[in-house]
Amino acid sequence: HSSEISTNQESSFFSSNPRVVTGLVLIILVAVMFINKTSALILLVIVGLLATKEWFDTYHSGDADKMPKDLIDKLNEYTESILSDQNKQDELNYGNKLAGNVKQEFMIEKDVMEKIGWGKFLASSVREWIRQTNKREITKFNIMNSWIVRQFKNEYNPSHWHNGHVSGVGYLKVPSNLGGTLQKDKAINNNGKLEMVHGSKAFLCKPTFRVTPRVGDFYFFPHYLMHAVYPFFDSDEERRSVSFNATVDQSLFNE
Repeated sequence: HSSEISTNQESSFFSSNPRVVTGLVLIILVAVMFINKTSALILLVIVGLLATKEWFDTYHSGDADKMPKDLIDKLNEYTESILSDQNKQDELNYGNKLAGNVKQEFMIEKDVMEKIGWGKFLASSVREWIRQTNKREITKFNIMNSWIVRQFKNEYNPSHWHNGHVSGVGYLKVPSNLGGTLQKDKAINNNGKLEMVHGSKAFLCKPTFRVTPRVGDFYFFPHYLMHAVYPFFDSDEERRSVSFNATVDQSLFNE
């Protein structure tokens, strides 16, 4: 059984057009320079740094999106509350529906998604992702389900795909050490990494994309994209992630 949560797609002019707003502010500051050059230059530098570090990081493409720290804290707090309640763990257990050979996987409740702003984050991020990649606007965004994955050493998630139209994964906890390779001279260490696979090897084109998990990073992808998670070693710490499945406008998905 999949719970659904519909998220309002309304957004402010700034959240929809961060670069436009930044550009307008910079133009105004340049104009002010002719009145008071020193003050305008200082403001220009400050706004430029903010735009580069904070605003643009939220909307860039081709890399991970960033989860707000308060949202990471709320999802971790929610997870810990479930771990302290055996009845809740049994009620929300989702392991029998997922592919992972990991310690624990459980659903996030619909009312919690709304309360902590999880649905809002997903909706705004997916909207911007689709806007940047194909210049289209979605009018529908329905979360089918969202869940927490708790992975420990020697555990893994085999190659699989998801349901719906769009999916994603973000990181709430990552071990400080994912372990070394059995052969010490190996150039590549994939321990604990997420690997996405599409197609097969072609000339000048790799079929895989590997992600090193970092707390706060969030990756969005189409539901059919094959992916897997490698095991890690030499650490008793938890690798905790959060995933979701959602649908968008059917007409857009069919294009």
